[in-house]
Amino acid sequence: MPKGTEAWRQLKAAHQRGPKRVRLQRPRKKDGIPALANPKNIKKIQIIQDDTKYMVLIVFKQVFASMHLRPKHTYTMARNRLVGKAILFKKVLDKFGHNDYIFGCLKEMKLDNMIGKCLITTGKLKDPDATFNITRPVKVCRQPVVEQRETADFEVM
Repeated sequence: MPKGTEAWRQLKAAHQRGPKRVRLQRPRKKDGIPALANPKNIKKIQIIQDDTKYMVLIVFKQVFASMHLRPKHTYTMARNRLVGKAILFKKVLDKFGHNDYIFGCLKEMKLDNMIGKCLITTGKLKDPDATFNITRPVKVCRQPVVEQRETADFEVM
């Protein structure tokens, strides 16, 4: 197709308009109240590590929906085999130390993935929107395969 034709100009114009990415507007601070502090805007995810460490991840409703989490559902997995949904908050798992769990701690983080801005705190929730139960890492032991030989050459008495 020659560059001077009408068809070329239409193709070029369609390319310039092109498909655009749609960004969902996240809630913003309103009347001095942060958007993550407003219960209308958030969902709470309970993270349980080794049945002893309880952590709460507070995210926006849009993020919860885009992670495709089912409400009131419990996800169980080993630490070294996290499913796709849990990989998003892998950085959060090592964020708190021993004293933070004892005294209770609240931190605001900005993750470099679809989660974005979130609040992390220690403690248990009565009614979480989703629960992740993360167990100890599973060790994979591979034993060498020993070939069995037939002993047809001689008889055992």
